[in-house]
Amino acid sequence: MKRLTSLRSRLLVLILVAVLPAFGLMLYTHLEHRRAAVAVAQDEALRIARIAASEQNDVFQDARRVAFTLAHLPDVRALNAQACRPLLAELLSRSPEYTNISVAAPTGDVVCTGIPLAGSINLGDREYFQRALTTRDVAISPSRRRVGR
Repeated sequence: MKRLTSLRSRLLVLILVAVLPAFGLMLYTHLEHRRAAVAVAQDEALRIARIAASEQNDVFQDARRVAFTLAHLPDVRALNAQACRPLLAELLSRSPEYTNISVAAPTGDVVCTGIPLAGSINLGDREYFQRALTTRDVAISPSRRRVGR
């Protein structure tokens, strides 16, 4: 094998020595741009998450105000189904963010709803209902479809 004595070999080594730092700088620059882009994306994701959390909190606080207002109405407190149905229906027609609004007795029996239900429903065994009774505050239930209940 020939040693690096030929002119061609020396030129090749010289070119590699001259070009390698440029490639290294390009790689470093690319990695820095990528790191900066990841940081910007993380900041944006955090900003969007904070906005979403704030909006969810607003929705929850609005629901809490509606629940507490309803709880202070005499016909709702008396569990007067005939009087509270039209009230809930009217409230529901003005509140498109809700799919239905219900009033339940402490036993869990649903007394009246804004949209009439096909049958009777008892919420007494639901964890969120028991928590609401215990804490005397609004309780959030997981968003799951219940079939057959």
